[in-house]
Order: sequence, then C-alpha cells, then structure tokens
Amino acid sequence: MTQEATTQQTTGPEPAGLTVRVESFVGPLDLLLHLCRTNEMDLSRLSLRTITDQYLSHLEAVRFQDLEMAGSFMVMAATLIYLKSKLLLPADPNDQEEALDEEGELLKRELEERLREYARVKALGVWLSEREAEQTLVYGRTTAELPPPEDIPLEDLSVHLLQRAMQRLIEDQKRRVPRQVEPNPLSVLERMSEILDLLRNVNRDFGTATILITHNLGVVAGMCERVMVMYAGRVVESGPTVDVFAHPKHPYTWSLLRSIPRLDAERHEPLKPIDGLPPDLIDLPTGCAFHPRCQFKVERCSRDSPVLNRVGETQLAACWVTQSGVELKGA
Repeated sequence: MTQEATTQQTTGPEPAGLTVRVESFVGPLDLLLHLCRTNEMDLSRLSLRTITDQYLSHLEAVRFQDLEMAGSFMVMAATLIYLKSKLLLPADPNDQEEALDEEGELLKRELEERLREYARVKALGVWLSEREAEQTLVYGRTTAELPPPEDIPLEDLSVHLLQRAMQRLIEDQKRRVPRQVEPNPLSVLERMSEILDLLRNVNRDFGTATILITHNLGVVAGMCERVMVMYAGRVVESGPTVDVFAHPKHPYTWSLLRSIPRLDAERHEPLKPIDGLPPDLIDLPTGCAFHPRCQFKVERCSRDSPVLNRVGETQLAACWVTQSGVELKGA
C-alpha cells in the first residue's frame, strides 16, 4: 500500500507541450532582412545556401491565415530554391564565393537590390515613427499647458500615482453639472478667429508649415506668406501673397480681388462679380479654361492651353496675355 501510494504521488499529470512563438513578418522581404541581420550577413552578398534553409525552416512553422500572403512567401521560397539549385556542388567551407551562372547572378543581384531598398525604407519608417511619437508627446503636453516632458518624465511617475490621478479625474467628472448651452455663443467669425490664432501659435511655437485651402481671401491675406490660385483644378497663379494681391498676373485672380470688399478701395465702389459660370470639369473648354469668362482674352487663349511661366520678378502665371507683357487694368 505504501509503495503504491508513493508511486501515485510521484506520478503527476503529464507536462503540457511547449508553445513556440513564431515571429510574424510583414512580407517575404521582411523575413529575409531579419535572417540577414540575425546572421550578420551582408545584404550585397547573400549566402543563398544559408538563407534558403533558414527561410524554408521558418515557413514550416508558420500557419498562414491569408492565402495571398502565403502566396507571396511561397514565390520568394521558389526564387531562393531556384537560385540554390544552381549551386550544384556542396559548399566549400574555405570558399566564400558562390559561383552562379549569368542568369542566376542577375536574379541574385536583383534580389539583393530589392532587399537593400526595403532595408532603407524600413529604417526610414522606424525613424519617422520615433519622430512622430516624440513630437506627439511634446505637442500634446505643450498645447494642454502641461509641464514639458523633460521636466516630468513619464518613467519617473509611479503606477499608483497615475492610478490615483485618473481616479480623481473620473470622480471630478461625475460631480460636474452637465454642460449648459452657452447663453451667448461665439459667432462664426469669432470661432474662425480662435482657430486661426491656434494655427498661428502652432506655426510660431513649433516651426511648422501651414497649408490653408480656402475661398476666403481675407484669411489668405492675413495668414499666408505665399499663395497659389487655382481654377478648374489647375494652378493659374503663384507668388508672394503681397505681390499677388497688389499686382495680380492672371485674369481670374484679378477678377476675384475685384469681387470682394477691400479696405483700400474707394468709398462706395461697387463690387464687380465675375461674368459667366464655372466650367464643367468633365468637359473643359479648349485652350485656357478661364477664357469664356475673361475680358482680356486674345485669339490664342481659346486655342492653346497656357502653362505656368514667370511673369514679373516674383510671380508665376498661366496666361498668354500677361506673359506677353500686358498689365491687367480696366473697368
């Protein structure tokens, strides 16, 4: 009895099988790059024998869920096997070179070039991700008027402190009275002013560029250093904002500026709308798209489409009239 009991106690349940985690890769080039770096292999001198064996060993351990992804890995496997098959003789441990025929050498060089290009793209992606995370941390803290991350690094905060802070925030939200409708809400212009002020602050504090796409020429005049005017999906004029507003070089820009109120205009000067209708983008007129509405057009405007060329010292314009030296003036 004692012996049987002892045997039962020492014989426990069978250990569960070990689970092997197989690293996932974005695609076949990702796997090849991983194998090259693991073996400290030169991307310009692939060891086909070594990398093919390791590549196939990895595929044996993977359970593909996507047929298209599996196909891409198998195509690469077939390429490696084909190249390896051209190395008919067994590897010489003293020979570092792998002799291939001309066709195999071309295919190997193409594979090496693709691998080097992928390595450059992936390295750039990692750098951009790190840069994005860094800027997000700085921008988020500064905009929220919190101390900068170098003053209070997150790694120096204890988990318990963060947990208590979050709990206080939740409790504060529960105690707050539901938000009431503002008795005197801001007007659209006041909201727009707030947004423009925020864009100016971001531009100044972080040294970022701002691209505005708008029909509001007043916003362009107050916010932008350079302006590009588009008509019918094409840029028709470009240049410093001050120069474009003071001396427009395209009839569309000239007409736009005469159709809006201006502080520097004569008192009671009537606004002048642009004649006609915008063109049908599916069926644009021949030549310059603005010529049916243009009061400066010449015969060539309805026949040939102008391209952007320098007009004056600082501006570009796609207009046959101003490119010939004519100034846009008139009633």
